[in-house]
Amino acid sequence: DDSKARFGVDLIPADGTTDEKNTALLADADIVFCAARAGTQVLNKEQMATAPQVLVVADANAVPPAGIEGVGLKDDGEPIESGVLSLGPLTFGDIKVKTQRELFQAMCTSETPLYLNFQEATEKARELVGLG
Repeated sequence: DDSKARFGVDLIPADGTTDEKNTALLADADIVFCAARAGTQVLNKEQMATAPQVLVVADANAVPPAGIEGVGLKDDGEPIESGVLSLGPLTFGDIKVKTQRELFQAMCTSETPLYLNFQEATEKARELVGLG
């Protein structure tokens, strides 16, 4: 509910314990974010082929195999076999690390205590990728 109020989107965590559940969940998805246990493939190319409406997938798994088959470690909008655009773990992980470094540096160089939250982190990340 908070994500709906703040950002106008529905975020739905999902039970991905079986291939059948994962395939069924794809039917209603526009964006898929996979953050499974390292080295665990959650979605294969056959499952992705059943969901032509999915626009973007992001996979946080940097340990092979990919959590979503076909997503490369450094994918930055590359299409996978189903035509979906993909973001790999090192792509958004790099943004996360750069954001953390910049915010930590600001905290260390500030003359007064500096308290940062999610909003400041989001603004810094957007700035780093040219959206700020």
